[in-house]
Amino acid sequence: MTSAVQTDKTMICSSCRSPNTLDARFCNNCGATLTGSNSTFDADTLVTTTEATAEAQTPQNDPLIGRTIEGKYRIDSSIGAGGMGAVYRSTRLLIGDEVAIKILHAERVVDPHASERFRREAQAAARLKHPNAVSIYDFGVSSDGLQYLVMELIEGKSLREVTRQQGPLDASLAAEVTSQVCAALDDAHRQHIVHRDIKPDNIILNSSAAGLRVKVLDFGIAKLRDDTASHLTQTGSVMGTPHYMSPEQCLGEELDDRADIYSVGVVLFEMLCGRVPFNAPISTAVVVQHVNQPPPPLRTINPSISSQMEAAVLHALEKRREARPQTAIAFAREVTAAVSGSAVDYEKQWTGGVPQPLVDKSTDDERTVEKRLPLSAFDSPKSAKEMAPTVHLASLSGSTGPVTPGRAKAGSGAVTPTRRRVVARKYAVVALSIVFLVTLIGFVSWRVFLGPEVNSPSKPGSDNANVVSDNANRGKTREDPTPPQGMAFVRGGTFMMGSNEGDQDSKPPHSVTVKPFFIDIYEATCEDYKKFVDDKGHQAPQAWSNGSYPSGAARQPVTGVSWEDADAYARWAGKRLPTEEEWEFAARGQNGLRYPWGNSWKPGCANADEEGQARKRMADVGSHNCGSPSGAMDMIGNAWEWTASDWVPYPGGHLEYPTKGGEKVIRGGSWESSQQYATSIYRSGLTRSGEKTGYDKTGFRCAKDTLP
Repeated sequence: MTSAVQTDKTMICSSCRSPNTLDARFCNNCGATLTGSNSTFDADTLVTTTEATAEAQTPQNDPLIGRTIEGKYRIDSSIGAGGMGAVYRSTRLLIGDEVAIKILHAERVVDPHASERFRREAQAAARLKHPNAVSIYDFGVSSDGLQYLVMELIEGKSLREVTRQQGPLDASLAAEVTSQVCAALDDAHRQHIVHRDIKPDNIILNSSAAGLRVKVLDFGIAKLRDDTASHLTQTGSVMGTPHYMSPEQCLGEELDDRADIYSVGVVLFEMLCGRVPFNAPISTAVVVQHVNQPPPPLRTINPSISSQMEAAVLHALEKRREARPQTAIAFAREVTAAVSGSAVDYEKQWTGGVPQPLVDKSTDDERTVEKRLPLSAFDSPKSAKEMAPTVHLASLSGSTGPVTPGRAKAGSGAVTPTRRRVVARKYAVVALSIVFLVTLIGFVSWRVFLGPEVNSPSKPGSDNANVVSDNANRGKTREDPTPPQGMAFVRGGTFMMGSNEGDQDSKPPHSVTVKPFFIDIYEATCEDYKKFVDDKGHQAPQAWSNGSYPSGAARQPVTGVSWEDADAYARWAGKRLPTEEEWEFAARGQNGLRYPWGNSWKPGCANADEEGQARKRMADVGSHNCGSPSGAMDMIGNAWEWTASDWVPYPGGHLEYPTKGGEKVIRGGSWESSQQYATSIYRSGLTRSGEKTGYDKTGFRCAKDTLP
C-alpha cells in the first residue's frame, strides 16, 4: 500500500510521483492504492457502524433525520450517501433494535416501472439466508414515494479500509476472505441471483469470538443499478466501479454467475498485490483494458505469491467466461488448494481486532462449513503429515528382530523359510475365505426362507441400504402393529433433536423421546385433497380453477393450503398433523442423519437444489427412491410440510428473528431450496392463517397414533 501527498487540485502518488485527481482511489500510472484519497463514502455498498464517523458526517439539514417511516422505523442518523441512495442508522420501533435503512435517490429511479423492479429485486435478495450475506428484513415504498430497504446493521470494517491500512494481505487471510465471499455467492447463484457489483466496499470483515466472519452486501440493488444505467459515468457511480467489472459486463452483455467470479478474482488480485490489475485515469480506459488486455502476472508485483495462487487468480480473470471456474465454490477450492492448507495467522496482517483462526470447527454454521474445510476436504492429495502412519508387522516365528527383506536371485528354485510361510499364509487365507463364503450363502438362504424384511425404506441396491440396519424401525417385528394403508410405522424412541451444524434456529441439540406412531409415506396430493374438498365443501386452494387442481398435478403435493386447511383435512381423514419432533425423528432416525438417505447430499434423491432449479415446479410424489429411515418418502424438497408444533426456540436456544406470533413450524424445504436448507434439521416458521405468503410452496403429510 502506498500513501499519497495531497495538493490543492491533485493527489501525488508517493510511489511513482504521478499526479491523480482528488477523488482517485488508484494511481493512474502505477495502479497503487492511494490511502489519502478523498473519495466519498460509498453508501451504496457499505452498511457499517465503525466507519461512519470517519467516513461520513451527518448532514445538519437532512430532513429525514428523526422521521418515522410507515410507523415502523425511526431514522436516527446518517451513515453515508452514494450514487444510488443514502443509508441511515435506524430503530425498529416495535422491537427496539437497530437496523440500517437504505433510501434510494428519487432521481435514480427514472423508469415508471422501477418500483415494481425494486420490489422484485428486494424479494430476491430477501430470500438469501446465508450467514455471509447481509440479511434483508423489509422493503417498501412509503406514502410519499420513498423507496427503502431495511437491512441488518453490520459491525466491522470494509475490505477497502483493511487493505488501505495494511497493504497487501497474507495469502492465507486473502484465501479465507475469498472463500467466505464465494460461499455467499454460491448460495445466491443457486437462487439465480447475480450480484453484479462485487468489490472491497461491498465486503465487510467482522471479528467475533467464533472467528473471522465476512459479509457481502448489496444483493438485489446491484441489478437495479444496472437497469437504471444507460452509460458509464467517469467515476463508475452508476454501474459500480469499473475496476472490478467482468469483460462481458463492460460490453453490456447478459450476465451470469461467472461475472461475479471474475470480480472476486479482481478483489483477490488487489488483496494480494495492493493494487487492481487494470487502472487508468478514466473509466472507459479501464473498460477497454478489461476487454482487451491480459492482467499482469501477480508475482512481478508481489514475489511472495506462490505460483499456485497466481494461477488460481488468473484463472478467474480469463476474458472468456467459459474459461473461468464455472462456480464460486470451484474457485474457492482452487484458492484454498493454492495455500496448501497452511496455518492462518491473521494477527500479522490486521492489527485492528482480527480473530485467531477457529480451533473448534464443530460449531460452524452448516451454510459456511465448506469454506472452513481443510485442503483434503476438496479431494486434494493429503500431505505427508495427514497420511496414516506406516504399520510394521510383527516378525514371524517368535523372532524379536525385524524381518530383513531379501531379493530372490534369478533362476533360483530354492524355497526359503520365509517364502514357505508366505505360501502357507496364502493357502490359509483361501481356506478361510471359502469357509466365510459357505457361511454367508447359508445365512442368505436362511433369510430368503424366512421372507424379506418388512417395512424397508429403500429398494434393494439403493444407497439407502447402508442405513436400513440402523433406522428408526430396525425391521418390523411380530409385535409391531400393521400400519394403515399408505402409512409407515415408526417405532419411536429417544434421539438428539436439532444440530449445532444447522442455523441458529436449529440449535441446540437436545434429547427428545417420541412414542410409536404412523406417518404418511407420501405428502397429501392434489387428488387426495380434492376428495376432501368435494366431500366437505371446503374451499379449494386459490391456484385451483373451478374447484379442481391444474392439469397434470393430480399426484403432486397439494400446496396453497393454510395450517387450518391441513388440520381440517387430517381430521377428516381420521388422522392428525405430525409434531415437529415426530417429523424430524421420521426423517432422521435415531442415528440423526442430516438427510433422510444419509449424511451427505445425493443428487437425484430429492426435488431440490439443482434438480429443483431445473424443474422449477413440484414433482409427483414417489418420484425419488431415497426413503427415510421410517419408510416415509420425499420428506426433503418438493413442498414444505406443516407440523402441529408452534414456532418457538428449542430449549436453551433462541430464534434468529423475532416471531409475529401464531406461526407454525414447517419442515423439509421445497423445490426452491438448496442442499444447505433442504435437510432433516433445518426448520422455519410460517403464519398459520390469513397471510398467504409462502403457502404456494407448503403442503403436508399426516400422522396417526398407534392406539385408538
